[in-house]
Amino acid sequence: MNLVLLSGCAGIVASGLIIFLSHFAHWFGVEMSFDPDRARFFGSYVSKRDSHTIGIVVHVLLYAAFGMVFGAFVLNDLLTFQWWPLGIYAFAVTCFLGGVIAPLEGHGLFGWKEDHWFGADLFLMNIVWAALFGLIMSVIGL
Repeated sequence: MNLVLLSGCAGIVASGLIIFLSHFAHWFGVEMSFDPDRARFFGSYVSKRDSHTIGIVVHVLLYAAFGMVFGAFVLNDLLTFQWWPLGIYAFAVTCFLGGVIAPLEGHGLFGWKEDHWFGADLFLMNIVWAALFGLIMSVIGL
């Protein structure tokens, strides 16, 4: 299988694990941020359940794309699946998500509309994603 597609699959699996664990975070006292406004999708109001599902799909697609981009960098010998490049990539992904995606979703720059720790939470989540992604790729043998 192509390294780029394989990396995209690893990105999906890593993001799926994070989504799975986030559904149990409240057991450990972690409060997840939520959008108090009525959720809208392409101008139409949607239910909280639909909003949650759309959020999961967007999350998985973004991290599939991030995995594919990292795989393309590795394929072109620009990065490797080691901890230092993965950490730098996690920082770059955090900057993209916090600076572009979060404002587009209405959360503000680095989530400042949600809470003051949103940016730190985003960075920690991306570190976990990068670690899981690197672990999956090392188990595969790349």
